[in-house]
Amino acid sequence: MVGFLIKRPIAVLMTFLGLLALGLVAGRLLPVSLVPDIDIPRISVRVEAPAYSARELESAVMDRLRMHLMQVNKLVELKSEARDGSGLISLEFDYGTNVDLAYIEVNEQVDKAVASLPRDMSRPAVIKASASDIPVFYLDVSLRPGGQPEAAGRHGEQAFLELSNFVDEIIRRRLEQIPQVAMADMSGRSFAEIVVTPRTELLQSIGLLPEAIENTIRAANLSLGNIILRDKQFQYHVRAGGQLVNAGDIAGLYLNHRGRLWQLGELCHIETRVREAEGMVLSQNRRAISLAIIKQGDARMQDLKTELHQMVSLFENDYPHLQFSITRDQTKLLDLTLANLGQTLVVGALLAFLVMFLFLRDPRAPWIIMVAVPAALIISLLFFFMAGMSVNIISISGLILCIGMMIDNSIIVIDNITRYRKQGKPLYEACVTGTNEVFTPLLSSVLTTCSVFIPLVFLSGLAGALFFDQAMAVSIGLLVSLAIAITLIPVLYYAIYSKKTVTARGLLARLNPIDYERLYTRGFHFVMRRQWVVWGVFVLLAALLPLMLAVMEKERMPQMQRQATLVWIDWNENIHVEENLKRIDELLQQLGDLVEQSAVQAGRQQFLLESLHNNTRQQSLVYLLAASEKELAAIEDLTRTFVGRRYPRAILQFREEGNLFDQVFGDRQPPLELRLRPLQNFGSELALRLQQTIDTLQQALPHLHFDPVPLQQNLLLEADLQLMALHQVDMGSLQRSLSRIFNENQVITLMDSRAFVPVKVGSRQGDLHQMLQTTTVTSRQGVEVPLQLLVSRSRGADLPVITAGLEGEYFPLALEIQARQLNHTTQTIQQQMQQSRWFEAGFSGSLFARQVLVKELLVIAIVALLLLFFILAAQFESLTLPFIVLLEVPLAMAGALAMLMLFGVSLNIMSMIGLVVMAGIIINDSILKIDTINRLRAGGMSLLRALYTAGHYRLKPILMTSITTIFALLPILFISGLGGDLQKPLALVVIGGLGLGTFVSLYFIPVFYYYLYRTKKKGR
Repeated sequence: MVGFLIKRPIAVLMTFLGLLALGLVAGRLLPVSLVPDIDIPRISVRVEAPAYSARELESAVMDRLRMHLMQVNKLVELKSEARDGSGLISLEFDYGTNVDLAYIEVNEQVDKAVASLPRDMSRPAVIKASASDIPVFYLDVSLRPGGQPEAAGRHGEQAFLELSNFVDEIIRRRLEQIPQVAMADMSGRSFAEIVVTPRTELLQSIGLLPEAIENTIRAANLSLGNIILRDKQFQYHVRAGGQLVNAGDIAGLYLNHRGRLWQLGELCHIETRVREAEGMVLSQNRRAISLAIIKQGDARMQDLKTELHQMVSLFENDYPHLQFSITRDQTKLLDLTLANLGQTLVVGALLAFLVMFLFLRDPRAPWIIMVAVPAALIISLLFFFMAGMSVNIISISGLILCIGMMIDNSIIVIDNITRYRKQGKPLYEACVTGTNEVFTPLLSSVLTTCSVFIPLVFLSGLAGALFFDQAMAVSIGLLVSLAIAITLIPVLYYAIYSKKTVTARGLLARLNPIDYERLYTRGFHFVMRRQWVVWGVFVLLAALLPLMLAVMEKERMPQMQRQATLVWIDWNENIHVEENLKRIDELLQQLGDLVEQSAVQAGRQQFLLESLHNNTRQQSLVYLLAASEKELAAIEDLTRTFVGRRYPRAILQFREEGNLFDQVFGDRQPPLELRLRPLQNFGSELALRLQQTIDTLQQALPHLHFDPVPLQQNLLLEADLQLMALHQVDMGSLQRSLSRIFNENQVITLMDSRAFVPVKVGSRQGDLHQMLQTTTVTSRQGVEVPLQLLVSRSRGADLPVITAGLEGEYFPLALEIQARQLNHTTQTIQQQMQQSRWFEAGFSGSLFARQVLVKELLVIAIVALLLLFFILAAQFESLTLPFIVLLEVPLAMAGALAMLMLFGVSLNIMSMIGLVVMAGIIINDSILKIDTINRLRAGGMSLLRALYTAGHYRLKPILMTSITTIFALLPILFISGLGGDLQKPLALVVIGGLGLGTFVSLYFIPVFYYYLYRTKKKGR
C-alpha cells in the first residue's frame, strides 16, 4: 500500500488537504465549554408550603415524599432538608443512569405521594440537573447612584419594585431571546401586596365586624369563568365587568351596614406596598436583582459571551439610570484556561521540534513532522465533531498529552527510512521497506496506549465521565497520527529527498556535541558485565513502590489555585434580612480593598434551580473575588477573625464552588460527616440533647472543631381550648384574628397586567403584647372576646433546618479530618454514643468515597495490565516476552511517584489516571526494541550481538520519543489556572515515569531479555 501511495503523491496530498478543510470547519462548529456537557445523575424535588414550619413540613410532607422516593431505581443517596415554608429533597443516582428515565420515575412517585399530602399546598416541583444548568454568568441589575432614587426608605422601595417588574418583563425576556441562552434564572426581586387595615375605633363605634369587610372584598372579586351565551345563530363569550384590579377598586367598594352605605375607603386604610422581603441580593454593596445566565448545552461559550456583552452594552445605552454588573464570569476562566493550554501546546511542540533538529542532524526531516503534527491535530477536530465531543479543558489536555506520542510515530518512521537509506538502499525501496517494517509495532504501541483507557469505563461516579473526553481525545489523536505516519510521512519523505542524498554533516551536526551512541555503548557494557546491579535496583524500586503508595497523601481531586471563594454564614440568631445585610456590610467594610468584586445573597433566594443555594433568612452566601491566591487567604483569615470576634455564635464555611468544574466534580460532602440519629422522640428537648452530645464529643476529640447546634428561637402561642369552649369561639375565628395581627390574612389574589397581587386584611403593626390586648375574637354568638384571654405565650427553640435521609431524620456535623485520623475518630465517636444512648452515629463523607475510588483505580490498573499482556502476547506470539515488557511498569511507577513526592503533589484521580496512561506509553519503546531484537535473531544473529545491535538501531528513536514527549508536557508545570492545576499531577507522573522508563528500556530490558533466552544460547 505504501508503494501505491508514493506513486500518487498529488492524490494523497489532495486527500489530506480535503480532510484539513473539513477539520477546520468542524473546529469552528465544535461547542466550547469549560467542562464536558454531561447529565449529572442528580434530581431534586422542591416543596413550597409557606404556611408550614420546618417541623410540620418534615412530619406532614417530607417524610411521606421520602417513603415514595426510596423506591426509585438506582438511587444511591437521598437527602431532604425542611425549612420554614419550603423543603428540598436531593436524589443522587449511580453514574450511567438514564437521567431522563429517572426524572419520569421520580415524577411518578411524586404523583403517588400527592394524594397523602395536605391539600392546601401545591404539587412539589421536580428539577433535573446537567452541567449546562450551572450559571455561566451572574448579571446584577441595580439603580445607578444619582440616577433615580436608591432603594432606601418607602420611596426607594417603590422604585426597586418598579425595577423588579422592569427586569422581569424586559431585561430577562430580552436575554432569553439570545440563541445561546437557555434561561435567565432570577432572584432578589420584590413584590407588591395590597394591605387593607380596618379603622378599629370606627368599626367598634358602628358595630361592624372585620369579617364583614373580608366578605365584601371576596364577593366583589367576581369571575364567571368561560361562559358561552347562544342567541339564535350567534354565540357570545360572557365576561363579568367590574372585576377588581388595584387598591383604588377595593377602596371604592360599597358595604351596606344597618341601612347605610359605606365605602371601604372610609372604613379602612388601603395601600399598595412592597411585600416584606425574605431575601435580598447585593452587588458591589448595592441592592440588586441577580440574573443567573444558563447556556444552551450545544452553545459555544465564546459566542454566548460576545452576545451577552453586546446586549449589556445596549442596555446601558437604552437605560442609563440602571447599572449592570457581570459577576462570577466563567468565560474568563475558560478563556484563561484554554489560552494557557493552547500556549502549552505550541511551546511543547516547538521544544519537541528543537529536539528533533538536534538529534536528526538534518534540516529537512523535522519540517515533515512540523507538517504532520498540526495536520493530525486539525483532523482530530473532525473526529471530535463526528463523535459529538466539545472543546473543553479535558479534551484539550488529552491532545496535549498525545502530541508527544504523535511526534513519536513520525520520528520512528522517518528514522527507520533514513537507516535503510544509509545502508545503501534506493529511496523508493527505503520508504516502502522502512514504513512497512515499523507498521506492526507502531500499531501495537497505539493499541496498548489506547487499551489502558478502556478499563476507565469501570470508574464510577462523575470521575468516569470526566475522563471519557480525555480517553477519546488521546485515542483519536493517536489513531490519526498513526494513519498520517503510515500514509503521508513516506510520501512527503520521498518527495523531499528524491533529488538529494542524506548527509549528517554541517551546522546541525556541530550543534550537538554529545556522542550519545558512545555513552550508550559504555553503559551497555557496564550493565551486561554487572547484571547484579540491574537486579539490585529492580528489587529496591519494587520494594519502595508499596511504601511510597502507603505514605503519600491521597485525595479525590488535585489542589487548585483559587482567586474566588463562597463564604456561607449562618448567624445562628433570629434576625431579619435587613440585619443580615447590615452584618454582611460590616464584613465587607472590614475586608476593604482586598476584595475586587463581591456579590451577596442574603436570606431565601428565588432561583428555580437546585444548584443555586437556598438559605434561610438568617443565612447568607457571599461571593468574594481577590487579585491573587495570597490575598484570598488574607480575606479568609480576616473573615474568620471578624465573625469569630463579633458574632461568636455564627457558623462559617468556605466553599470552593466558584467555577463550573468545582460545582460539577468537586466534593459535595466534607471529609467526614457525622450523622446523629435520635433513638427516641425528644420533642422540644432535641436541641438540648444534641448540644450536650456535641459537648461530650468535643471533650473526647479536642483536636477537632464541632460547630454548635444552630437554633431558631420561636414564639409559641398556645390556644386555651377550655376557655374557647366556654366563650363559644371556634378555631377558625381565632386563626383569622391571629392572621390579621401579623398581616398574613390573605383574602383574595388580584391579577393585574404584571403579576398576581395578594390582598390582605390586617392591622397596624405594633408591640405584640399591645396587639394581643387590643384585638378581639368574635364568638358564635357575636360577642367580642379579648384575644389575650384565649392564648398563652411562651418561647421555645428548634432546629432551623431538619435533615433526613434514607435512614430517617438525623443531625449532620461536618468534620475536617485527615485520612489517617478516620479510624480513630469514628471509633471514639461510636464509644461515646454507646455510653450516652441518646443518639446513634452514622458516617458519610468524601473520605469514604476516596477509599472506594482508590480501590476502583487499583482494579482498573490490574485490568489495564492484563489487557497490555494480551496485546503483547498476540503481537510477539509468546507468553514469556510480555513479562519482559511489563517488568518495566513497576519501575516506571516508582519514578512517577518519586516525582510526585518531590513536587509535593498528592495521589489523586489525575495522578492515578496518569499512572495508567504512563503504563501504556512507557512500554512503546520496549515493544519496538524487542521487535527489532527478534527480527535480528531470526536473521541468524547471536543473542548478545542482537541485543547490542538492536540497542544502537533504536537508541535515537527511544531518546527522541522520550525527550519530545517530556518536552511537550514540560510547559504544563509552569502555567497557572484550572487547566494547569488539573493536569500537573498527570504531567508529573508521565515525566517521572518516562524519565526512569527510558533508562530501563535502554539498559534493563536487554538484561531481562538475556536472562530469559540465555539457556537457548547455551544450548546452541
